[in-house]
Amino acid sequence: MFDSLGFVGKKLFPNNKRFLLNSFRIEEAELGPMVALITKAFQEFYSRWISDSANLHDEIHQLKSENAMLKEAVCELNPKASICINGR
Repeated sequence: MFDSLGFVGKKLFPNNKRFLLNSFRIEEAELGPMVALITKAFQEFYSRWISDSANLHDEIHQLKSENAMLKEAVCELNPKASICINGR
């Protein structure tokens, strides 16, 4: 299972078994498939997060540029505007 998902967990879980707490009892459980699936889910989440983060950074940069242009236009029309005086 680990090999098919490209997971190096074989070294972490050589026999694919660990103990889980279940209803205040500790039972032995097969963790190989569960660990691999959770890892795959985190990889997918991280990939989407990186993509969304890059998009947000691009959008913020664009909005800051537009904001600077709007501020410049306002200050040309009304140099006494508070945004021009305070330098925000």
